[in-house]
Amino acid sequence: MLRTTRTAFCAAIGVALSLFVCHKTVFAAPIASTNPGACSVVVTLPTGEHHSITVPSRFFAEPENQPAAGDYLVIYQPDGYKSWSPKDVFEQGYRLVESGDKGDMVTTAIGNATAQGDGDAPPTVTAKLRCHYIQTSDTCRTVHLHPVYDNDPSGPNAAWSKATPSGQVSLSITNPAAYERFEEGKEYMVTFTPVT
Repeated sequence: MLRTTRTAFCAAIGVALSLFVCHKTVFAAPIASTNPGACSVVVTLPTGEHHSITVPSRFFAEPENQPAAGDYLVIYQPDGYKSWSPKDVFEQGYRLVESGDKGDMVTTAIGNATAQGDGDAPPTVTAKLRCHYIQTSDTCRTVHLHPVYDNDPSGPNAAWSKATPSGQVSLSITNPAAYERFEEGKEYMVTFTPVT
């Protein structure tokens, strides 16, 4: 799907709409088949197994606008709202964060829409960091974080390792309510958004 400027898009449809950038966490799986009569879809799990999931009747309310094999079942967080997304739209707007093929882990995707052109919102960058160590002084604690790394190409952090193989973030924090939330060895998602 081609991106366009807000001005060009609004001119084409004849109304001035606001432009937004999306950042949300969802659970998702590709749809293998649909069963409109039973209001269900069969999804392909990361293990290759298939599983039937009941979906709202609105999935099949419009004959010309229904999910098909290859599209994605999308379950939004935190309320569990179920929707579906065409394959190309989903794969352009989301990237895998944690695969469901590792025991109790789940398939999660974080959408990072990046827009270009006049009137557009700023892009965001998301990184997955691990707290390596915390220094304590008389006045503050300094938290040292580094990008996660995984030597195993099929490991849960392999995609993150490829995207950000090295780096460092150090935060000197004086607020106990803030620095007590950090633990050595724990992983954190960090989103950088330009200030406008």
